[in-house]
Amino acid sequence: MSPHNRTPAYKQIVQTAFRLFIERGYDSTTYECIARESGSKKTNVQYYFPKKWQLFVLFIEKLLDEIVIIVDRLPRRGRRDDASTLYLIGQIYYAFLLADDNNCRLFFEAFFYREVTNELLTSNANWALRSFSLGGNVPEAGDVLMPAIIVASNGVYDLMYYALKNELPLDPLTLLAFDFKTFFALLPEGFLIPLVDYDGLKIDQATLEPLIEKLRDTLTGNA
Repeated sequence: MSPHNRTPAYKQIVQTAFRLFIERGYDSTTYECIARESGSKKTNVQYYFPKKWQLFVLFIEKLLDEIVIIVDRLPRRGRRDDASTLYLIGQIYYAFLLADDNNCRLFFEAFFYREVTNELLTSNANWALRSFSLGGNVPEAGDVLMPAIIVASNGVYDLMYYALKNELPLDPLTLLAFDFKTFFALLPEGFLIPLVDYDGLKIDQATLEPLIEKLRDTLTGNA
């Protein structure tokens, strides 16, 4: 753990950037805005985060970590393996991405930049491999899974960007289905990850909406 993230200045910069991302989008969350609203200097923000995409990737990692906490507290219907847990995480994650105009604007603007998308894809893959025992004890599992996760996630983000750009209807389950279908199709024959029956794993809208609000409050410091 970097000593930076234990300093009050670092924490204030991060919290401010997260709030501004949601309120103003990616493009309007500038170093100047972050510095001004966090009570810091632009040079300090750039010292901790030389590239703005680093803040955005940290935002997504924090979002995913908070979703894991939420999923762990959801009522369980029988045994829950990593695949079913990821399915639940995916529902909440994509629902958050598409939750409202502000969130759609944030991700549409961020995905416009190929560098941001590439860094996010690598971060997503590393997060999944770090957080779950995908591939079991197979030594080369990471070499197989890493590209599969990146390609599947890239397809989802491209689909989302295209739909938002052209004002096409899109829902979280469509993104999730595309993600899982692509991911499993990319795995080589004989490389097995436990598959589950996803019936009963869908989160209803009445349950989902307060979870999205809780995530927004946590990320913006209003929790």
